[in-house]
Amino acid sequence: MKKVLLAFIFGLFMSVAAFAQTADDYYEDGKKQLLLGNEKKAFELFKKSANNGHAKAQGTIGMMYYKGHGVRQNYKKSRKWFLKSAENGDEEAQYMVGLMYYQGLG
Repeated sequence: MKKVLLAFIFGLFMSVAAFAQTADDYYEDGKKQLLLGNEKKAFELFKKSANNGHAKAQGTIGMMYYKGHGVRQNYKKSRKWFLKSAENGDEEAQYMVGLMYYQGLG
């Protein structure tokens, strides 16, 4: 009986793990949605990725707030996400932080 229960639990774990998306998966799905013109869905997917520490997704969220794509333009939120991304080593976000300070938006 223990072996059957262990097999069931292992099978359940493996099936859940197979469907779990990673930050990279959410980021890639977000890029696809953006190419399809679905900015709001893309934003949701990028945010899931960004909240899991994905530096490029964090920078993308920053850019979406900066330009007002899929969300209302908000420089304060843009700067916040660019800073997170920059702290995680994203060079484009580091540039954008500097640009925003230069433009008086930082």
